Amino acid sequence: MSPNLPTELTYLEIHLDHITANVQTLRSHIGGERLICGVVKANAYGHGLIPVAKHLINIGVEWLAVVSLPDLIALRQAGITHPILLMTVVHPADLNTAMHYQATPFISSIEELLYWQAEAKRLQQGLSFHLKMNSQMNRLGLESAQLDAFLQQLNQEPFLKLTGVALHFAQADTPDLPNMQDDIAMLMQIKETLDARYPDLVYHLASSLAVRHYPQSVISMIRPGIALYGYELPHLKPALSWISHIIHIRRVPAHTPISYGAIEETTKACDIAVIPVGYADGYPREFIHTPYIIINDKPYPLIGRVCMNQLMVNLGEHHNIKRFDKVYLLHPTHFTAQHLAEASGTISYRILTGLSQHLPRRYSSSSAQEQ
Repeated sequence: MSPNLPTELTYLEIHLDHITANVQTLRSHIGGERLICGVVKANAYGHGLIPVAKHLINIGVEWLAVVSLPDLIALRQAGITHPILLMTVVHPADLNTAMHYQATPFISSIEELLYWQAEAKRLQQGLSFHLKMNSQMNRLGLESAQLDAFLQQLNQEPFLKLTGVALHFAQADTPDLPNMQDDIAMLMQIKETLDARYPDLVYHLASSLAVRHYPQSVISMIRPGIALYGYELPHLKPALSWISHIIHIRRVPAHTPISYGAIEETTKACDIAVIPVGYADGYPREFIHTPYIIINDKPYPLIGRVCMNQLMVNLGEHHNIKRFDKVYLLHPTHFTAQHLAEASGTISYRILTGLSQHLPRRYSSSSAQEQ
């Protein structure tokens, strides 16, 4: 007789219906005629690349975006045929692989354009790409003063086709900034310049926060990332729960030190619960104020330092909690990634993308096909 599979004491639950609702909210902001490019980089912000990407396609998202060639390959091998933006610089040795898997790359310099042109000519194969313009971000992107030279070089070879123009904002989290307005104006001027020669280009500037703070940046398409997963815009639903179970409860007297370094001790007699989650799983180790664990819909404070694979929770003196009761380290309403980020002095992006890939991910949906 074969042994049972190990019980999953700790796992992530991904609520696909919440992602659906978030996409519907974004559609209500931008109008039905504009496109959505769902950003699924960083393992779909910790939610799971392939299941989330397939769900986004199933609910009508028109494009996907990643920042690594392995992610692009994984999506294609999973059967996804929708257009996929590859939002990074591709090493020259990998150009033929990117073309084989039908990437739509960002090209952000004349140098990149030259080696893409050379590879496309060598393969005698066409390639659609999006031109990435520089912004106040000053990361990747073509300077606007180089646009004429870029277009002249583009016209030297027939294999590359310009199908979109993109820009990435540096300060979309703050409304009414002159620098942001300058970036929008710059891209609109480029659009005016290109419209006669390239009338069908897809223009995309707006990320999640820009949809809220700079609606004038919504042109042909938006590239939401964190908003898909329930953060940064009003009326969104966080899509991820982090669930574990209590593995031990210990009664201790007042003034008992807890965990490494004995930096924190109990103020009175209480029960201490041990949860099999630690910083190796992506739970933060440093805090600027105490985070909470949700048990039976009530918050209980963390106590002592987070260990590599375990953490401790103060249950107080009177409760009805038992060993192996379910706990929530992240909860869609009671304690979200934003709450944990604020407790640890970081951002929700860091919490979600820091979730270990070894954590099991379970997917729930009203559609039986996606369960």
